Amino acid sequence: MILPKTKLKNQLAFINALSKVLIVLLLVFTLPWLVSRISIDQTDDKLIENLDDVFVLIDSLGVDAFFDSDSDFKAFGSYNILKEEFISIEKFDSDSLINFINYSQRIIEDELVDYRVLSYSFEIDKEYYIIEIGKSISTILHFEKQLKRWAFLFMIILLAITVIVEISVIQYMLRPLDLIVSKLKSTSNPSSFSFKKVKTNTSDFKYLEETLHSLMHKIQESFNNEREYIGNVSHELLTPVSIIKSKLDNIIMEGKLNEQDMLKVFESKKTLGRLTKMIRTLLTLSRIENEEYILKDEIDAVQTIKSVVEELEDRIGAKLLNIKIDFKEPHILLKGNQELFFNMVYNLLNNAIKYTHKGHIAVESKVTNGVPEIVISDTGEGIDSNLLPYIFSRFRSFKTGKDSFGLGLALAKKIADYHKIEVKVISEVGKGSKFTLVFPDN
Repeated sequence: MILPKTKLKNQLAFINALSKVLIVLLLVFTLPWLVSRISIDQTDDKLIENLDDVFVLIDSLGVDAFFDSDSDFKAFGSYNILKEEFISIEKFDSDSLINFINYSQRIIEDELVDYRVLSYSFEIDKEYYIIEIGKSISTILHFEKQLKRWAFLFMIILLAITVIVEISVIQYMLRPLDLIVSKLKSTSNPSSFSFKKVKTNTSDFKYLEETLHSLMHKIQESFNNEREYIGNVSHELLTPVSIIKSKLDNIIMEGKLNEQDMLKVFESKKTLGRLTKMIRTLLTLSRIENEEYILKDEIDAVQTIKSVVEELEDRIGAKLLNIKIDFKEPHILLKGNQELFFNMVYNLLNNAIKYTHKGHIAVESKVTNGVPEIVISDTGEGIDSNLLPYIFSRFRSFKTGKDSFGLGLALAKKIADYHKIEVKVISEVGKGSKFTLVFPDN
């Protein structure tokens, strides 16, 4: 059985509810027959008890006490005023013994009445008699109706009690698991994980929590080491890179090299520029992960995008691309870090320009279902659907060109997460990509 993706306690409650429904359906189909069987059996037992009582009277009074001495026909009959029960004793011509219970009809005061009748024959002084004791079917059916009503009422009450108790027990037993899951969901990064123990007597939950704590300690240590390593290495690299860049600038200023050597120096300087940019990006990522940036600036996202577009106009024009601007929402306000937000938009637009060789780049601001959005789209190369889940991973390059370091989109995603902005990506190879920034509801 495949259950929808829901919480464990909801799945258990669903299974319990389903089992109760199956039980109810089973009882609905079997209970009427069962009640009817019980009613008939009880009626038959009562008829047998009445027969025993009659024999007690016969033993004490004699069978003739039931017959009219002035009548030639030996017979006795009696029924109550509502015709619910009757008893008859008659002389029986046959010498065969009868002992059975079945359904039969009797005419009483010109009315045909259905009965459940016990027939029993016996012998006294070599004479045979038959006793018939009957109970009306209407009385039996009335008893069945009452019994069914109480049985269904009892069943519903019992099921309601069991469902409430089971759901309460499930909620109580799985509460530690909910708290553990809640801790994981509230952890934005390993350093913010809470190691406060959850109170539980369930050994499985204790083992799960201990294992998670152990793993989180290791992840925290690795995470901190990585951040420290990246930060230290980036700082250490900037100094020699700056020295090399200065020396290359001096060589160019001297002008003593021939044209071929000068091109090599320019190429080396260009490579150093890309390396410097990558180091600074790594430093920015490290500072964001350490939460060193304060989100206190009042940002107008639309105005920031206009500034980025103005800065990249030369690159857009150099590639003969068109830029389409459609600001349906003139102002999207956000509290954050202006510098980081500028870098995020710059990286997204720069990435669009980089992989778009013809066509246009579009920037749009709008409000969808009350939520502000900014959409950056292009008619570029697009991204294969299999690679979309990895485009924000560091150093993952989807091009073999020398300019692909795989950090631009990673930095943009990290900044977006830092500002609680959701990034949605739609892309198709050969048709372009669309990045949608969904802003938090402020």
